[in-house]
Amino acid sequence: MAKISAAKFLELVEKSNVVDTDALQTAIQEYNRTHPEKTAESLADFLNAAELTTAWQTDKIIEGRFKGFFLGKYKLLGHIGTGGMSSVYLAEHTLMRQRRAIKVLPKQRVNDTSYLARFHREARATALLDHPNIVRAYDVDAAPSDNPKGKDTHYLVMEYVDGEDLWSLVKREGPLPYATVVDCIVQSCVGLGHAHEAGLIHRDVKPSNLLIDQKGVVKVLDLGLARFSDDEEQGSLTVAHNENVLGTADYLAPEQALNSHDADSRADIYGLGCTMYFLLLGHPLFVDGTLAQRIAKHQSQMPADPRDEREDCPAELVDICFRMIAKDPEERFQTMSEVKDALEKWIAQTQSATETGEQGSDRETSGKTLPAKLAKPAPKKQSSEKTPTAAPAQAVKIVVDEQEAANQKKPVAAPAIVVDKPKSAVPASDVSTKTAKAADAEPAKAEPVKAEPVAKDSDVPVARRKSDSAITAPKDQIDLGIEAIEQANVRGSSGANRTVAELRRERNKQGGRKPILIVLAIAMVFVFVLLVSVGVMWLLSALGSQTTPTPEEDNTPRDTSCRFIESTYL
Repeated sequence: MAKISAAKFLELVEKSNVVDTDALQTAIQEYNRTHPEKTAESLADFLNAAELTTAWQTDKIIEGRFKGFFLGKYKLLGHIGTGGMSSVYLAEHTLMRQRRAIKVLPKQRVNDTSYLARFHREARATALLDHPNIVRAYDVDAAPSDNPKGKDTHYLVMEYVDGEDLWSLVKREGPLPYATVVDCIVQSCVGLGHAHEAGLIHRDVKPSNLLIDQKGVVKVLDLGLARFSDDEEQGSLTVAHNENVLGTADYLAPEQALNSHDADSRADIYGLGCTMYFLLLGHPLFVDGTLAQRIAKHQSQMPADPRDEREDCPAELVDICFRMIAKDPEERFQTMSEVKDALEKWIAQTQSATETGEQGSDRETSGKTLPAKLAKPAPKKQSSEKTPTAAPAQAVKIVVDEQEAANQKKPVAAPAIVVDKPKSAVPASDVSTKTAKAADAEPAKAEPVKAEPVAKDSDVPVARRKSDSAITAPKDQIDLGIEAIEQANVRGSSGANRTVAELRRERNKQGGRKPILIVLAIAMVFVFVLLVSVGVMWLLSALGSQTTPTPEEDNTPRDTSCRFIESTYL
């Protein structure tokens, strides 16, 4: 097409009436003063920069078209998009200056009673719904054609959403963050749930029919395929035009593919589940195959697990999504409220886990950010076994002396057992011990902390022994002392290992005396038995020597000492 001159362009602008005459004259004067070389393109850019026209308007005018910029009381500013049934334009009310989206039915569709009836049905359905998550409808009308033999232009005036649809957003940004996915689906549930309560089934839920504005509000639009659940007229209309399958293949519920008229609100849940899958991965459930093959897969196959592509995808979201796209409607969520509740439960659990982590961090740091090496380790699990009960006579405590370690920048001294004597004298055998846990539970008995705790392999403070003298306590007390130190997890300190070793040597030393005592006891018992046996035999011999000899016996005198020896050893 041949380029037009600036003068011709200005003439067409005046004929189009898209710019007020006075405002246009003022703008032309400024343009003549600032632009020595005048072209249609430079004049168009000047008017667009002054916001007197739009790029879409000037492009049409440069092409030589200056008609069709008005529909009733609305001036068309631009083209938003074209769908299967209509085209959508951005428009502005000529008096109120409010921007609206106008859906225009193509003139070639006017004679098609199916499209015209469906267009009016959408206007009626949208007008019945007044909800922040549904695009509102304000008016439906028909503008007469400039040609007497021409056809009227039917249009629907709707709320204009300054944003983009979710399909365009994902294609531009890729798969969305999980929180954003859940937020979009929850808002869609609220809007669609409102439509279902009004008896309206959308039947074409998909990413391109969900708009998100600059504030993050999601709105459901395009009720062109909507059907009232109790409306038999729609069923007759569909059958009359042989349109048993209505919807978009990649988001079409199995039962809707068989007969759209028989689909209920659960078909919208299936479409929303497919939309959620798309938002998570950036593509539909099935990407391979022809249109017919993809529809067949929706009838019998489940898609791949989203975690195959996004390994960190929460299992709860996968479960919710897969329940929404169950093949059998009875196995799906039955209402949009159920979907919303499931997703909000996941949100609450996620927020609770996050807040718990933050609160735990705040409690540990007391409102301050600590260096990594000063961070307190997680508490260790307590043993289910009962610890020995400590007697009030004496207590084993672990106290802190870290100032020297902090000043010298050396490992902290090893923990040691310090015995605090009570005011009243108590025998050493009655001394009892408390475990490290009991010591931690009674901070009043512990030495004051002289330095900030240095995180090591345990939270138990490290102490210096008050006395370098050897520990001489009964073995059961030593065992408890060893157990206290070992339960305190102080193995990371070499000093602690030495202390434990000393206690064990003392225990082994005391324990090693037992075999000697046992041997001595056995020897003493043997000697005692031997002496008793000798005494009994001597007594018997003495009694025998006092008996009277018979005449036949030898009366030769004998030494009594020899008789004693004979009676004892023969």
